Amino acid sequence: MAGAKFELYQKDENDEIISDSVITLTSGDNGYVMQGGLDVGTYYLKEVEAPDGYVCSTVEKEIVIGEGGSQDVENIVNVRFANSLIPHTGGMGTTLFSIVGGALIATAGVIFVISRKKRARNAA
Repeated sequence: MAGAKFELYQKDENDEIISDSVITLTSGDNGYVMQGGLDVGTYYLKEVEAPDGYVCSTVEKEIVIGEGGSQDVENIVNVRFANSLIPHTGGMGTTLFSIVGGALIATAGVIFVISRKKRARNAA
């Protein structure tokens, strides 16, 4: 999903975001984000802005960069966010329901008026 914006950050011992650790990342045309040069530690990744037409995920993913990796080996972490299109509202289905509902109300009104007139004639 191209154009999604994420924040990658670390937290302190009070579970507060360390403000100078925040890195903003934007997914490319292939839907991936890449960040190199991270030190060993625990990081958190959160989507902060979804592309037009999509719902922004509220999930915060934990990423742990462990010790023991060599400089020649890349540590690749795959993280997936469940994201969905924003549902479209006000389509043809709602228009059809409104028309049918209005017709039912109008029919009920006409039947009510006719039955009142018949009662008035029969009472007289």
